[in-house]
Parts: sequence; C-alpha cells; structure tokens
Amino acid sequence: DCGTYYAYARRIALKVLLRGDQVLHNPYGIIAVNPKTHPNVEYELATKFIGYMTSAPVQRRIADYRKNNNQLFYPDATSPE
Repeated sequence: DCGTYYAYARRIALKVLLRGDQVLHNPYGIIAVNPKTHPNVEYELATKFIGYMTSAPVQRRIADYRKNNNQLFYPDATSPE
C-alpha cells in the first residue's frame, strides 16, 4: 500500500509499478459492537469515539497527515441519515 511505501521510501529501493487502480484502495472503517450481543462493551463510549473520529475537524487532520510530503489517508466519513 502507498502508506507503507511512503513510510519506507527513503530506506528501500523499489519502483512504483502501478498507481491509482481501485484494486489498491485500502479502506478503513470504525463500528461499535452490538451491546445486546456483547453486554460488557462500553457502547456509549464507542459511539462517542466514532463521533469524534468522523467529525469534520478530525477528518481534516486525517486528510492532512503526510509522510515525506505524501498524503497517506483519504477520509470519507459521512453523517448517517
């Protein structure tokens, strides 16, 4: 993935052969565990954390994160309808 490549680019001698293909897309997700199935989870805390991670300021910080001047993450959180 690009993030790993950019993190190690100055220490390895590899050439990029493919860039931008959808097959290289590496999405991340965040979900709260169902408290009915797992009664010991802290569901309210999990939903607060999800709200924090998907908030506009945090999404901006994620988008702004760089390694060797390359963007590593492309946030796409949207508000549930």
